[in-house]
Amino acid sequence: PAHQSRSFHSLDRTIATRLRVALCAALGIMNLGYFTDFKGGNTVLLSGSPTEIADLKAQVRAFALSERIEVAIHDIATVSSRHPAHLVLSKRPKSTIGFHWLCSADELSMVQEKLAALTDGRPGHQYFDLAQADSQLMVSVGEYDDTWWLHHG
Repeated sequence: PAHQSRSFHSLDRTIATRLRVALCAALGIMNLGYFTDFKGGNTVLLSGSPTEIADLKAQVRAFALSERIEVAIHDIATVSSRHPAHLVLSKRPKSTIGFHWLCSADELSMVQEKLAALTDGRPGHQYFDLAQADSQLMVSVGEYDDTWWLHHG
């Protein structure tokens, strides 16, 4: 009956979430989510391993030095199904949907320095401002593992 159907649907969703988290961990994909009242404010959380953050650092540098105006970070991360977020790396603020992390050539050295601090293998995080938002971006390493994302993300 309907009760069993809901139980199976919930079980299917739980299994699918666990498979997604395990696959992303195996592939080395960062996690992304938006959390209200998290770490002192509304927070876009981007977490990964030191290697993933080093890759992000390289992508940010290439972007800042390119002709591109923006790049969708949510396309290179696993977005939380319970706390979805669209995060765009942008050279100038735009009024499109999602959060905009500004990184022009002028801001590149500060962004690179903060990301580099997360690539030494120790747990930690760095905060970044988001354009036209009352939220912050927190990039984290070693603090929010796949188990945390499975239960909270």
